[in-house]
Amino acid sequence: MRCSVDARGWVRCPVCGCKTRTKVLPDTVLENFPLFCPKCHHETIVNWESGPDIRKHRSAVNRASA
Repeated sequence: MRCSVDARGWVRCPVCGCKTRTKVLPDTVLENFPLFCPKCHHETIVNWESGPDIRKHRSAVNRASA
């Protein structure tokens, strides 16, 4: 699964694709961040490194064990 970010910086849920309550900036770095989706109620551990252009990013997503 891959984590995606829309054009305004809102992080999308890697499970259902809906917008979460987390927003990232071009210089944001997340390491072992518990991303929670208010719609599907899944928690996913996200590692995020973004560059100057937020649409070009690298992320690693692992589903949290319940």
